[in-house]
Amino acid sequence: MNSILTLGLIGVALIAGVATPDEVNIRKDSAASTGIAVLDTNTDTIHSTVEEQSRHMEALSQVPGFRSAAVLNSRDGQHVILYTQWNSLESLQAATQTNDGKSLKPFGVVYLAIPAGGDALPLSKASSRAILINVISTGPQRIDALYGFWVRGAESYWLHQPDVSGTALHRAADNSTLINIASWTSADAWQNAAQHAAGNFAGAHGVGTSDPKIYDIAAIKLR
Repeated sequence: MNSILTLGLIGVALIAGVATPDEVNIRKDSAASTGIAVLDTNTDTIHSTVEEQSRHMEALSQVPGFRSAAVLNSRDGQHVILYTQWNSLESLQAATQTNDGKSLKPFGVVYLAIPAGGDALPLSKASSRAILINVISTGPQRIDALYGFWVRGAESYWLHQPDVSGTALHRAADNSTLINIASWTSADAWQNAAQHAAGNFAGAHGVGTSDPKIYDIAAIKLR
């Protein structure tokens, strides 16, 4: 009996020790909606901004229709991003009416590519991969041209790089911004690829302002 009990306890301990990492999966889901807030910071305020957005994320997780969220900070200390996923545009709009969600803007995932296969780009605190986020600003009259430049650059250059594992392009509902999120083996790998990108930067064609940065995940929340 004692040996059986001991084995049982060991089995429970092993199961408890296998922790599933918190992971936000980016998918091209027409039924869902994404709310993103991009906040300007500096090296003096980035920690307090991360803490504030983490509190907002916790509060938003109680709003009906919430799916998941992540707070990310750029390694250069200039930006904090609150990335949220919702069951519908209506649930996101309800969240924006709260103080915690007032800075969120609605986006949709308009392009998703996983070179190795799969239907989702994972963002995980347990991952050692580097997260590249490029915020590309433009105007409604130029958003289609900007999207075309981005797709051609991705398909002719970026997705052929051996160190990229996936990319997800988000388009703002007001047609003012494209935000690309990509996973790389390391920051150095992305920087090396960027040095040879030439005209494959979407913001290099005079139709948008490109701001690519490497980000770290500060916090994740799942429903």
